[in-house]
Order: sequence, then C-alpha cells, then structure tokens
Amino acid sequence: GFPSTRVPAWLNQHFKQVEGASFFGNYTGAHVWLYETRSPVFDQLPVDAQSIGAQTGAIELAAVRVPARVPGDVAAHIETFWRARDRSTPLTLDIDLIDARGNVLVQNEQALWPFFPIDEWPRGQWVRWVRWSTYLDLPIGLPPGTYQLRLRAIDSGTGEALAFDKNAAD
Repeated sequence: GFPSTRVPAWLNQHFKQVEGASFFGNYTGAHVWLYETRSPVFDQLPVDAQSIGAQTGAIELAAVRVPARVPGDVAAHIETFWRARDRSTPLTLDIDLIDARGNVLVQNEQALWPFFPIDEWPRGQWVRWVRWSTYLDLPIGLPPGTYQLRLRAIDSGTGEALAFDKNAAD
C-alpha cells in the first residue's frame, strides 16, 4: 500500500502546517491537516493593515487587519502580523471582544503558529497569522455599537501575558 507518511512529509517540505487532527474508530482512522499554501512570511506589511508596533524584547506585534464593521450574523475575521526580534518561547494569542462597560463578550485563545516555531521565523520579516479560529463568533443579539478588541500574547509555558512597549517600536 501507499506509505502513510509520504503525503505529510511532502506537505511539510512545501507548506506550513496550521492545524492537524486524527480521528479513530473501529478498524479505521482519518487524519486531517490544514496547511497555509501561501507563504506566511512578508517583506512588507500590507498597506491596509493597521500599524501597531508593540514589542517585547523577543517579538513585535507589527500590525492587524480587522474589519471596521461586522454584521451581527457574520464572524469577525482577524489577521495579525508579527516579527521575531530574538529567540522566543511558544506563545498563545488571546483575543477578547469587550463592550463599553468592560465586559468580555467573546474570548478566543489559540497557539501562535504551533507548527512554525518563532525561532524559525526569518528575522527582519513579518509573519502573518490567520487560521480558522481567528474568527470571533459574535453573540446572537449583539446590539450595534462600538466595541474594543484586546489582543494579548501569552507565554505558553508560564501562562504570563507579555508586556508590550509601544514606544520602543522601530
């Protein structure tokens, strides 16, 4: 039969893996892999991305792309652009939607490129992070209004949020 490792090996040589899952039943099994087929590495930030320029010693959140308006029946799609400045531990990205009273309405946590470690990112270039779960499912009945989006990078090993310094950006 066809070697079960041949396809994943070829995909891993040519693309960056975003997600992977395996499902097993009686005498059967299925593997599902999600790959980024375009390079997540950019020489320049997209012109429509909002500049952030917040950094720690190891990593910079350079920009985000967030829709200005989102209809109530559609999930909000969020793209973040990062630049590695030094070696870093794996990070988790926490995205919160907050109302005017400070209540967190939606929270989404996900590993930041679990299959493309930050230590492998090319220095001086930006890496785009987007995957299916960077869609924020808005609550049914969410009234029109102005909401705040909070992004935090969390050290996956310690659970501590990184302290970003916007004034230190290049």
